[in-house]
Amino acid sequence: MQHKCIDSPVMNGPSAPEEDDASAIRPTIMDEQQSRNRDVSGSVRILTTLQELEDIIPAWREVVVHPHTLPEIYMGFVEADDEIAHPLVPIILDPDGSIAGMALARLQTSQLTKAGTYMPMLRPKARVIVIPFDGFMGTRAKECAPALLDALLGYVDAGGADVIECPYLPDDSAMHLELLETCPRYADGMTKNNVHWNIEIAPTYDEQLQGLGKSTRGTLRNNLNRFKREFDGRYEIKRHGADEDLKALMATAEEVAKSSYHAGLGAGFTPSERERSIYSAAHDLGVLWSRVLMIDGRPAAFMHALEWRGVLTGTYMAHSREFTKLPIGTILLFMALEELCAERRISRWDFGPGDAEYKRRLCTHQHVDQRKTIFARTLKAQRVRLITAAGEKIESGLKATIEKLNLGLRFRTMFRNRIRNKNKTPR
Repeated sequence: MQHKCIDSPVMNGPSAPEEDDASAIRPTIMDEQQSRNRDVSGSVRILTTLQELEDIIPAWREVVVHPHTLPEIYMGFVEADDEIAHPLVPIILDPDGSIAGMALARLQTSQLTKAGTYMPMLRPKARVIVIPFDGFMGTRAKECAPALLDALLGYVDAGGADVIECPYLPDDSAMHLELLETCPRYADGMTKNNVHWNIEIAPTYDEQLQGLGKSTRGTLRNNLNRFKREFDGRYEIKRHGADEDLKALMATAEEVAKSSYHAGLGAGFTPSERERSIYSAAHDLGVLWSRVLMIDGRPAAFMHALEWRGVLTGTYMAHSREFTKLPIGTILLFMALEELCAERRISRWDFGPGDAEYKRRLCTHQHVDQRKTIFARTLKAQRVRLITAAGEKIESGLKATIEKLNLGLRFRTMFRNRIRNKNKTPR
């Protein structure tokens, strides 16, 4: 895989590889607003190799907000994921070498992201520039974001990609509003809204429970008491430490996930090379957080997250239905919350964008995130846009009908059982 270092189109005349990495380059005409963004930006360059990124690691680490954007984690999965062609990181440096702004993007050939749904959906493949959650970083990230996005738009307009998937941003955040105001193509992009859920960790476990609805709190207490009576002396919760075996943890998670509700829906934890690289880097950095519920010496449920600056984020969880009909996933969650309240090391548990019934019942705070998807002006990209928009409209209509008829659980169960039966190994 060959990577090129290129200058940003918004600063030095647009250049980008064609789809077959040919040397043919075509210019981009910059509109008036892009020109103003360029004047604000200073010197923008696009980094496209891992070596270039290694050179900025000390400054990069200083501006990380989300653990998935840590240098070791990002570079690891870029190397491991076959869909990713190369990094595509526009960056603005201050005179002292600190990072004023950067967009930790990547170029990949893949389907557009499916967000917040388990329903089958037609998603064509395209050359996609992906900016991850909290991917706009820097000491002046909000101010620099428009110029960074303009650099990526220049790359698209020069023929380098078909689509830009911008990160989810709170719909009332200063950065989102700045991009809406200063970047017309961002404002005109395809919009996807998603609810973002968090649990704020209370000073005590009793206060944590008091934050729940009365019915939810009563049901939870009853289930916890039933579980402790039924499995008294038969269960333990294992924590993953720096000296623990990562391969064993991954194998345990895979064993539980195969029989889980999420696996039946074609979602949740999968031990792909990309996930293995993320787990390996997180383990080495000491930011991997894990709890596994063992019953009779066997794994029954797990939850994994990344711990960064007092926040747990990027949560995977699953439980097996083999042991009991009790909701042992929720039980493990609240056993972990009891521990977090006592330790006072974590202030918030970020469950990320995506709605779910258990999040509505158990989380304490929510806000609306919005993601913009920007398409190139080519016929191919516009065809992808039309297919994507049609698919999302059909999906939205189906979901509304299913919920109106109160058939949501029945349909989720049908999809889950269909996929689970398909994946069963004959004995």
